[in-house]
Amino acid sequence: MGPKCTEEEFINLWTKLGPEGTAANLGMQVRNVYARRRRIERRLGINLMAPRDGVMPVEPTDRVRRKIELKEGVVIVGSDAHYWPDEVSTAHLAFVELCKKLNPAHVILNGDMFDGARISRHPPLGWEHMPTVAEEFEVVQTRLMEIRNASPDARHWWTLGNHDARFEARLASAAPEFEGIAGTHLRDHFPDFTTAMSIWINDEVVVKHNWKGGDHAAFNNAKSSGKTIVTGHTHRQLVRPFNDYNGVRYGIECGTLCEPYARQFDYSNDNPRDHTSGFCVLTFKDSRLLYPELVRVVKSGVYEFRGDWHDVENPSTTQN
Repeated sequence: MGPKCTEEEFINLWTKLGPEGTAANLGMQVRNVYARRRRIERRLGINLMAPRDGVMPVEPTDRVRRKIELKEGVVIVGSDAHYWPDEVSTAHLAFVELCKKLNPAHVILNGDMFDGARISRHPPLGWEHMPTVAEEFEVVQTRLMEIRNASPDARHWWTLGNHDARFEARLASAAPEFEGIAGTHLRDHFPDFTTAMSIWINDEVVVKHNWKGGDHAAFNNAKSSGKTIVTGHTHRQLVRPFNDYNGVRYGIECGTLCEPYARQFDYSNDNPRDHTSGFCVLTFKDSRLLYPELVRVVKSGVYEFRGDWHDVENPSTTQN
């Protein structure tokens, strides 16, 4: 059975309620709450403080939440690339192309750039070859360099996803005595991208890998958070406006930078998938978000954006 809440939800409960209150809220034993707190502290390199009488809980550290102020400019958000060797998706090529054309102020990779096929909870499919962690790291570094070179004036961010967490989780469980050694954190291998659990833009827009699940995740994210919220994880792509007395905010699912029927997902037994290959573009004017735009892959080598189809280079000519 998986955890009763996400890491971010656990952190919020701990800082507001303390160990006993968190245990009561989640229906857990206190010793298990303390154990999860220690695991999160080791993985994120933070100290979680419980509230005390007369002491206000502190804001999450900058490794958990990063804040951006942007008055005018573009933010490009792509998610769930699951990069493997010898594969370059049309969505990735379109992402690189629009990084060059739109000159974004910020580029956010919203989780699961790393796949972790060899350290997955899914059993191997017979004797099919899965890339090693080293092979995956090499291709992720190459693809991120392509994005970095296409947007030299941007700040580059990586909000960590559940597949990204596989790397540190496996090391922490199998070799806990290596805690603190350089290279045991995912961020050690990708220094050009600043990692976090969430990115907050103008305190209006939250970008994080996932929160609510199910068919109505975008609606529930916007309704429950009180913010415009951009997520990946589901591999779906949509914009769901939500209006109330506070105005309009959006639940955005930005799709996947991978091909929906790529080899990475063979464990799903070729079942039909409500996945869309693409990403989203956020434009800010006077510190306010304009209507979110989606970039959608139409077919191999072709993507749709702003009412037209656009060709990208043939993937076979751009592989490394």
